[in-house]
Amino acid sequence: MLTHIKSVLFSIVILCVTGYICKIYEKTTNDLSLHVLSNAEINPKMFYFITPIFFWLASKSFLFKNANGPLLSHVKSLFYNLDKPDFFKKVVPFTSLIALVISSLLTVYAGGALGYEAVVVSISTFVLLFASDFFKNMIEQINIENLLYMGYIFGFTFTFKTPISSVILAIEKSIIGHSHNTLTNVLYACIAIGVAMIYVGDKDKDKMFPDARPQTYELEISSILKYSVLAVICGIFSCVFFKTTYKMYDEVKKLVLNSTVMFNTIPIVLGLCVAFIINTTGSVSVNGDKKHVNDMFSNNHVYNYKNTIGHIINTFLTFISGCSGGLIIPSISIGSYIGFLYNKMIDLPLLQTLIIGMTCVFSAFFGYPITASLIIQNILNQHVEILPLLIAMSYISFYSSKYFDRVVFRE
Repeated sequence: MLTHIKSVLFSIVILCVTGYICKIYEKTTNDLSLHVLSNAEINPKMFYFITPIFFWLASKSFLFKNANGPLLSHVKSLFYNLDKPDFFKKVVPFTSLIALVISSLLTVYAGGALGYEAVVVSISTFVLLFASDFFKNMIEQINIENLLYMGYIFGFTFTFKTPISSVILAIEKSIIGHSHNTLTNVLYACIAIGVAMIYVGDKDKDKMFPDARPQTYELEISSILKYSVLAVICGIFSCVFFKTTYKMYDEVKKLVLNSTVMFNTIPIVLGLCVAFIINTTGSVSVNGDKKHVNDMFSNNHVYNYKNTIGHIINTFLTFISGCSGGLIIPSISIGSYIGFLYNKMIDLPLLQTLIIGMTCVFSAFFGYPITASLIIQNILNQHVEILPLLIAMSYISFYSSKYFDRVVFRE
């Protein structure tokens, strides 16, 4: 018993150090994002110089195993190989972890439209695993699955700052993954959540969308049907967009690793394309676009057809170029764009349609509908009474995506 307590306490110490690292990374990312947004508004032409160079530098992550591409998929693969405690060293070596962090920062400065959440989850998961392996005598009482849940849930709690959502994520992930250790997974996840919340700071200051206010929803049958159609559209779009993005990334990876010319040319060409998008559409199309989603909720309606589509294309080009970053925060932004475009065709209130769109694309991509609904409800400051609607739309989108994937992509 004493040995087990000692292992838990030591894992908490490791998480505290990890939280400090994540805090430095988050602050650096936010500072760079503000600088890029300012440049995009004041002098966008400079991106014709900055973006190709920094894309070229960031794409060097191709030289490190799994330092770019679907970062969260690399983390998730660990949950399917619990019988191999050292498997994480093969998935993302420590040098790759450093490379993906550096690449993601270069991507932010280049104006690429990826999120930082996958990098934070990678840091929290792999630092905990590497430290636990190095000090294995101090932490031997905690099994690999519990450690994975601690690192994984810590990263999501740190990113979204919604502890209840993180608890539900631990439960939902355990159930979907058919884990035999659901109770201990959740208990260790709660420890990680407690440590992560130390680094949250002032609640309002750290909210992802501080200007979002609770909305009143129309719940007539006609309105719910319109929301359901949007959910289906979001599910199908999510399936097509992210599946295509992953497949194109794989094709580009094959090209650049088999040709030195392609290795140096493709990132520069894609960087020039992104620079053109930024110059054509403005600051809405850079980074993960949290700021402009927040602007929409403060009644500063910055969206239009051009910049919403521009940001979606930027996300696609940045990802396939080999730059490191996540797709979860971009999926939330993209969901708001789908909601915005859908709103042009129907007579529902704009902000409610944005929220449904954000929930549905996020749910279809993330794969955990209840957690996705809770996260959106929390980060957008919505009343808890709206959760049944968000969860229902999440499941419609989630299963629409899965069905379309099975029928069209045969997967």
